[in-house]
Amino acid sequence: MATVSRAISNPSIVSETTRKAVEAAIAQTGYTLNFTARNLRQQQVGGVLALVPNLANPFFSQILSGISEVLRRHNLSLLVMDTTAVPDQPAMKVLGPI
Repeated sequence: MATVSRAISNPSIVSETTRKAVEAAIAQTGYTLNFTARNLRQQQVGGVLALVPNLANPFFSQILSGISEVLRRHNLSLLVMDTTAVPDQPAMKVLGPI
């Protein structure tokens, strides 16, 4: 696993033969890099938080889909939070930059 990780993240430190073998295995298996997992391992957020007033409203799903598509091109994840008030719980407050 470490060799595959090196071949993907820093291909110049593995031999060309090894890199080509890893690339062939990736093509054969259809592997895609999970940027969320990579960011967790590197202790980075790698994402953008979208606060949505009501996730049940289908209007927001189209907007969120477009945002997600653009963020994926930049290897970022979309995190979504519904800000709709929940009975018996205090209203959410924004305390400052995250």
